[in-house]
Amino acid sequence: DRYGIRPFGNAFLALNPLKNLQLKTSFGVDYSLFYARNIQKRYVSGFLSEPDNRVNNNTSLGGNWIWTNTATYNLDAGKHSLDLLAGTEQVRYAQEWFNASREGYISEDLNFAYLSAGAANQLNSGGGNKWALMSFFGKVNYAFNDKYLTSFTLRRDGSSRFGSNNRYGNFPAASVGWRISEEGFFKGLVAVPVDIKLRASWGQNGNQEIDPLAVYNTYRPVYAKEDPIWDNPNPPDYMPNLGTAYDISGQDMGELPSGYITSQQANDNLKWETTTQTDFGLDFVLPKFSGSVDYFIKETSDILYSRTLR
Repeated sequence: DRYGIRPFGNAFLALNPLKNLQLKTSFGVDYSLFYARNIQKRYVSGFLSEPDNRVNNNTSLGGNWIWTNTATYNLDAGKHSLDLLAGTEQVRYAQEWFNASREGYISEDLNFAYLSAGAANQLNSGGGNKWALMSFFGKVNYAFNDKYLTSFTLRRDGSSRFGSNNRYGNFPAASVGWRISEEGFFKGLVAVPVDIKLRASWGQNGNQEIDPLAVYNTYRPVYAKEDPIWDNPNPPDYMPNLGTAYDISGQDMGELPSGYITSQQANDNLKWETTTQTDFGLDFVLPKFSGSVDYFIKETSDILYSRTLR
């Protein structure tokens, strides 16, 4: 048995309370539900065989919703053109999954192959994660005679993935453009209509792609001594853990109770990864073809990566 459901969609409401002013709110969802159940049957095929059968169940549920609110204002006055944008956006994501299996089924009919019908080796696992974003943004575009162009953008983004000391980051950007083909001196140099624009820009953007649990202390049990060779991801600096299980009652038998070791240390200073880019470019449209030429410098700082404690 296998099936999946994915409800998604978007609804919006737009109002124009004043001339050239638009207020808009939109809300969108994108969720998915997946379920699968299968049975691995006993078999004998030549020298290959599997004496045990097993039923596997897999379930996952997750998705996100996005709520965006914007206000835009457009003004054209003679040779002047001005566009203003301000807005907020919220994003919430949550996902959870669960797997289970069991062996020892008398009947291998899938209509009866549910977990409770098995007799041996019951196993299960599961997990999930969730995160949220809150953003504020604004943008100003100005053009004079469609010849001289400027733009400025500012974003302030907050992410639940980062520490309390650096949850929010500011990311500005600016650009200028010059449509040189509209200048009188340039039109006298060419005999065919062309569109050529010189531009320059500078801006920053943020990256939050790291484990949502990266800011927290995490722990794990080590039931047995780790092998210094097979469990060694980084020789020769790696020091294997000696185990967290201990015969505290001194019975020298049975299952040992286990403690935990710290596998990740909390970091309240975890912050946005920031990429800064400077760009110089040329756009051209000629009678037979068009294209762009760019030269840019791109630098990334505060790069995000995960590292566990040994």
